[in-house]
Amino acid sequence: MKTIKILFVALILGAGIFTFCNTKKSWSASAPEIQAARDAIQMENTVAEIKGIITYYQRLYADIFVAPTFKVGGAENLTRIIGTKRKDSCVNIIIEKMTIDDSATIKLTIDYGAFGCICSDGKTRKGSIVNLYSWMKAGGWSKESTIDNLIVNGEIQAGTISSSFGLVGASKHRNWIEKTTMRIPAKDGSWKEWSSNRNREMIKGNDTKDINKIVFKVTGTSKGSNSSGFSYSSQIKEDNPLIKPANFGTFTKGTMVMTNSNGKIVTLDYGDGTYKKVVTIKTPSDKNGKGATTTNVKLMGI
Repeated sequence: MKTIKILFVALILGAGIFTFCNTKKSWSASAPEIQAARDAIQMENTVAEIKGIITYYQRLYADIFVAPTFKVGGAENLTRIIGTKRKDSCVNIIIEKMTIDDSATIKLTIDYGAFGCICSDGKTRKGSIVNLYSWMKAGGWSKESTIDNLIVNGEIQAGTISSSFGLVGASKHRNWIEKTTMRIPAKDGSWKEWSSNRNREMIKGNDTKDINKIVFKVTGTSKGSNSSGFSYSSQIKEDNPLIKPANFGTFTKGTMVMTNSNGKIVTLDYGDGTYKKVVTIKTPSDKNGKGATTTNVKLMGI
């Protein structure tokens, strides 16, 4: 399997925003394992929001992401474009495309500047998202994203998004082994970190680019920690994997189990596939059959 970074044609993912509500308080909502679950969801959402921004500009400049014409032994061809199409007037879009022999790359820089770009979603951003695309005949345009100290409403976001691509099964479904890292430091010196290693298989829509017909199945692991010394690891259940329609902002089905450094286990239930826009954090009862909690996390947005 050749290592590449997140395939362009299948990155039709929306971004979502989580809020927390409806907690049954038989276990403290401030318990470290509950806070860890909130942190994990925040990190998932941060990554989804960044992917949504990238995807928007991929669509806006879709004419750039076409199959290159190669000429063996031909001269290097470099094109640099200052993007005039943009969602917010304060963002700078720079596209550099290079073709040489049988390889091609595109560098897409989404630069919010150093002084604060007030975006149409109401958030103020500084910093940049740099995306490096490579052409692979087996999979089209691929991508590696570097989040270079992106600052959103004063919150620093730094990380990378990468994956390897291949075809799996008799039906040759498109498949990615994705790795993501994200770190969010706070002004008071505290921080939280999150990383994931997951397999994303396109189980529907392999023969189309229509995002309304594309569905992904996601399996794998993630882990996180914070400056308080608390850590956790998560495993998506193999018998109930996460399901992500390409035209929806988050997972609509599946279960993730979190094991925390204090020994307590938390389950994140993304529903039964009925687009309820709710993630449920569940904690088990103690040895006396008491203390179980259920916290609903509402997804706002798409």
